[in-house]
Amino acid sequence: MRAAWKELERKYAEYYRMQAEIASLAIWEDCISLENLSLVGGADQAFILENENEKIISAVVVLAYPSLEVVERAFAVLPVNFPYIPGLLAFREAPAIAEAFKRLRRKPEVLFVDGCGVNHPRFAGLATHVGVSLDVATIGVAKKLLCGRGEIPEKVGEATEIRFKGRVVGFFLKSKRGCRPIIVAPGHKISLSTALELTKRCIRKHKLPEPTRIAHNYANEIKKRFKNGSNSDNSNNRDGGDSRDGRESRNSSDTASSSSQANLQRFRR
Repeated sequence: MRAAWKELERKYAEYYRMQAEIASLAIWEDCISLENLSLVGGADQAFILENENEKIISAVVVLAYPSLEVVERAFAVLPVNFPYIPGLLAFREAPAIAEAFKRLRRKPEVLFVDGCGVNHPRFAGLATHVGVSLDVATIGVAKKLLCGRGEIPEKVGEATEIRFKGRVVGFFLKSKRGCRPIIVAPGHKISLSTALELTKRCIRKHKLPEPTRIAHNYANEIKKRFKNGSNSDNSNNRDGGDSRDGRESRNSSDTASSSSQANLQRFRR
């Protein structure tokens, strides 16, 4: 087992180096204000097989805050060109998230990502990777613990610290009765306490906060369209959630800022 791990480290050394760089660029402090927050987003993924080729669907939703009403949705479908390796999932999933995010007309001030943030063996989970690459505040929300330890909370609304290598890297949050706690961690440009507070504010009657819950449902909706043959490409890749007729827009989307594109390119395969 140790020999196999050493071989993995050797083979993917460049990606581990990039994660070290991402971690060094991550900001664990608040660059946003909850009092002035108006838009929050959520990102989640689904996978499909098309002609025996695996593809990733990344769905991003934008919600008005604090009402949490959907104002815009976008998605991207890209080939999967990186293997499934625990700890390196960002290189597999981040490019599709970035592409979907780029297609939004209205960018959220904080993006919830289904995955780890700084609660990662190299402090560079998917939410941190996306946040640093796109220069946006991010929060990671996960269902399983990747690293660290902490007491499991029992009461709804209770949160307990997760510690890893002597640092608090996130929280267990008991979000719903009868369900296991979710794991909340800052990704980029947000503090531990604010990440937890905002997550609590975005939880309604479900286990997951609304941004990632709605993004999850949207990703599965797009997946069903592909299975039914109603979406064969990315031509209809934006929804205006607040539009009067609810039709998908075919207009070209805004491009990401040049600095965001440059940052992303450094961390793509």
